[in-house]
Amino acid sequence: MKQHRVDREGLVQVYEHCPRRPYVELVVPSDCAEVTTAVFITLSRDQGRRWADDSISNTWFEVALRRPKGRTDVSTIRIQHNRAGNPEFFEFKTRWDVQESGRRLQTWLWLLRPGDVIQIVPKAVYTAWVNIIQSASIEIEYRERDAAELVPSPASSTDQIAPFYSPLDYNAQQIRVLVVDSGELGEEIQARFEHISLEGDSATHNAFHALSYCWGESTERFNITIRLGDRESVLPVSPTVKRAICRLRKPNEQLRIWIDAVCINQDDLEERANQVALMGQIYSRAEEVHVWLDEEMLALDESLRLIRDVYNCNHRVCPGGDQCVCSGTKHILTTDELDSIIEETKSPTFGYVYGVFGRHRETPYFDSVSVEVSGGEGNINLAYFVENFFHHPWFQRVWVVQEAILAPKTTVHSATEAVGWDEVLLLNEITSSLEFNSSAANLRMRTSMPSVWKTLVHDQGALDGTPPLTILQVFLAALDMKATDPRDKLFALLPFGRETGQGKDIPPALRPDYGKPLARVLADFTRWWIAEYQSLDILSLIHRQPARAWRRTLCDKDPAVSAPVASPTWAVGIEGYAQWSNMTLGERFPSCFRACGGRRPDQALLASSKGLDLSLRGWRLGTIIALGYPPRELVYAYTGEIDDGSSLNVVFHRMFDPSGRTGEWMLLGNNHDLGKEDLYMLQRILDGHRYGHYGYLSTPEQLQEVLRPVEGEGGEIRVERCQSNGLPSCVEKCYFVTSDGRCGLCPWTAKEGDVVTILQGGKVPYLLRPLEKTSPGELDKYALVSECFVEGVMAGVSLEDGTDRSEVFVLS
Repeated sequence: MKQHRVDREGLVQVYEHCPRRPYVELVVPSDCAEVTTAVFITLSRDQGRRWADDSISNTWFEVALRRPKGRTDVSTIRIQHNRAGNPEFFEFKTRWDVQESGRRLQTWLWLLRPGDVIQIVPKAVYTAWVNIIQSASIEIEYRERDAAELVPSPASSTDQIAPFYSPLDYNAQQIRVLVVDSGELGEEIQARFEHISLEGDSATHNAFHALSYCWGESTERFNITIRLGDRESVLPVSPTVKRAICRLRKPNEQLRIWIDAVCINQDDLEERANQVALMGQIYSRAEEVHVWLDEEMLALDESLRLIRDVYNCNHRVCPGGDQCVCSGTKHILTTDELDSIIEETKSPTFGYVYGVFGRHRETPYFDSVSVEVSGGEGNINLAYFVENFFHHPWFQRVWVVQEAILAPKTTVHSATEAVGWDEVLLLNEITSSLEFNSSAANLRMRTSMPSVWKTLVHDQGALDGTPPLTILQVFLAALDMKATDPRDKLFALLPFGRETGQGKDIPPALRPDYGKPLARVLADFTRWWIAEYQSLDILSLIHRQPARAWRRTLCDKDPAVSAPVASPTWAVGIEGYAQWSNMTLGERFPSCFRACGGRRPDQALLASSKGLDLSLRGWRLGTIIALGYPPRELVYAYTGEIDDGSSLNVVFHRMFDPSGRTGEWMLLGNNHDLGKEDLYMLQRILDGHRYGHYGYLSTPEQLQEVLRPVEGEGGEIRVERCQSNGLPSCVEKCYFVTSDGRCGLCPWTAKEGDVVTILQGGKVPYLLRPLEKTSPGELDKYALVSECFVEGVMAGVSLEDGTDRSEVFVLS
């Protein structure tokens, strides 16, 4: 066994409105085969006083997991609360063990993979509660990979696979269907391939089903027998596919089913791209889509039983109990029991889900594993149970969105249960509501599917004449999703876009092409959007990436804090959070800014841009000569309307949200609705936030350097600096002064020397960073750093002087 440990010391105060930021992180080593124990140690306290009704501190710590490819499919787990109202630092130690801990914690450890980032995240909620951390550490013990495990698995052999796959007729929109012989559960799988066309009514006469599932990471393979004319061969498939086929086939009837990993020759890039373009049609024309959640998730069967009874309580489709004759999962609760729940509840709050959950807890189906998943004896909480279900990896995979939504009929399966897709959507509708998530028991929990599900279900069913979503809107809504091939985070969503949907020719720049590297796919997408919509708004969307957001939510030791941004710096990326798409200047202040004066991008320059470069015409306003914090009076000068973007103080509050008006930087939203509050109320909340950082314990290092630009006698600009505690210490340097005396606000990624520009097609100014030349005679190139707010130029006034001072900037 090997050990790996990370420690951090340093005083940090966390208030309710601080951004969610890990205090310490540990990266699972590359030679890890299996984590056997994890130990979490914190030295902390709260504000040192409590109120009469507070028996437990509203400050605590969570263990979270961040995976390299987007939203994690592993639950965040609360490990400990501080001692309520105790001013003394206290060391808490929590140990998880794959042998001794409960199933929920065992599963958490089993799911760890090399490269995963384990985090300790300090939390606080409710006014005046402060989590004060002095130090923390994470230590894991793991089994090292042996030599055999370190050798990469051999790639699939084209020579081995090719005999199974005779060529498809692309012009006829042909696909392969796997025709599986009838058989009992444990019998060997025998099948053959059949080509069918999706053109016209051909698919209607060749009915087939389709499978939606997670590919998984297992390298284990099982052979199924494939008949090839008068001979037989074996085709290796994953354990997930094997179990799904065994469960779905019937004893006396063939199963005709389309399975992507089996029916597409994955080694043929041309075929793969062709079939990906047909995915929307495949799933929309399938007679039924089977969502296979497999057999390994804790309490999965009971989750589907709960979902079925919640739906029946709201829609009364079955008498339930012994009288239930429905296919799939049986309705456990009878009509009388449902009537009793409704009578006890008095109102349909949360779709009676609490009442149904309470009755299920009294049945023998709700076993010890269900109890543990729900929080354990004495702490059972519906939100834990629901969170466990919606954290299933299937809900996070980008391909399954079209597979479930476009299908005429979708059924969700576990090992023994099956429910309709509409039933799952009802639970999601209930648990994603603001009211459900604002209740104290459910605060800060992820109790629903990723937001793209709700967005696209509404978009597909809209009957009010609302235009369909653009492909960019769909892409942003799905940022939380994951894909084995990162290019699929665009390709899998093409059927939903207004410009790329079914029945439309996909623009050449967006057509699935697995010969393109990811960087080129994203560059072509961004460049196409700029040309199509005559706007640079898409450039601001770099700010929904954690390493490039307006506020820092990364741990101090996160490599992304100091790592250079990958090229192309100007292209929209695949990482980030969907809700952060709203945290740009253009989204926070719609129709307020027109820095370029309404000028459109130079189409000739766009057309000449190739590869990973983007050429844009614009104006150089100056260079950042100082970065620090704004004077107190600038952000406390509470005047003007709350949605007016002309004043620096309003922009500061809307973008950095130190008063928790939206709660966006906390990632799970805010339990307060401050949307109608005036600026004076926000000032009072900000004062409380600031006191949370400096009112109990603080260090000189937490003081902030305030900047005041001063014009010298000769007209030169100099900057006066002083120390202050006017803003909460969780706010990063965000105030800049330029070489020509301008002032503004910027994200934490800005640096002295960055160039402030206004680009044609841009409603807001952008910061560019000069890049070093790699060869003599090379053109000057720039990295896109961020958008920014500059006082006095947001309306484009500075460009209306009759002088053409424009130049071409090549972004790389």
